[in-house]
Amino acid sequence: MTTMTEKVNDLCHQPLVTSAGDLMRKAQRAIYPARANLGSTERYVSGAVGGLILLLGSRSKHRGLAWGSRIIGSLLLERALTGRCSVYHALNISRV
Repeated sequence: MTTMTEKVNDLCHQPLVTSAGDLMRKAQRAIYPARANLGSTERYVSGAVGGLILLLGSRSKHRGLAWGSRIIGSLLLERALTGRCSVYHALNISRV
C-alpha cells in the first residue's frame, strides 16, 4: 500500500511536458478556443474594422503608430477569418 507522501512524490517527479511541441499544444488548448465563438455580424464588423486599421496603418509615416496599427488590424482580421476570440473563450462567452 502506498502512502499519500509517496503518491505526491510520484506526481512531482513526472514530467509535465515531454517536448516543445507538447508544450505548444497545451498552451494553445488553454488559450485558444477549439471552435468558433463569434456570430456572423461580429465577424463581418471585425473584418471591416481590421482591414481599415491595417490599411491606415500601412500608410502612416510614424513608425510606432504604423506597427501598432498593423498588429491590431491583423489580430482583428484573424478574429474575423477564424471566428474565434480568445477573450470570449477566457470569459466563457459564445455568440454563435
